[in-house]
Amino acid sequence: MSVLSDELKNAILDEDFYLTNDILERLKAEENGESYIHDLMEFMSENPALDYGMPGPIIHFIESYGIDKYIDTLLELENSKPNVYFNWMLNRIINVTEGELKEKYIKILQNVANRTDIEQYICDVAKGFVEYQLEN
Repeated sequence: MSVLSDELKNAILDEDFYLTNDILERLKAEENGESYIHDLMEFMSENPALDYGMPGPIIHFIESYGIDKYIDTLLELENSKPNVYFNWMLNRIINVTEGELKEKYIKILQNVANRTDIEQYICDVAKGFVEYQLEN
């Protein structure tokens, strides 16, 4: 059961970044603000065509809790229901990761780039990030 309020869902669906940000700021003030991370990411996976911003208030909210609070959900969704925003978030993590972990995350993006069961533009974005990471 999602803990996301109808007010927040409607703001996101309306692509109202200001209202979305205001609601997320209220959630962040709660002691259990990080409990919304999984549901927000699930919502994003179920609505991949929405404009969430780059990065936008939702990703700022999620990332504000630190990688360790969302990496498992991100990897789960990137493997099962990837979208441009998850590719983008994983690329940002790769930028600050080294060694075997960095290689693991690049491999996940490579897998997304090679999938045939998802929208081509998602694959193309993943491919672009892989190329960028392998050049650096």
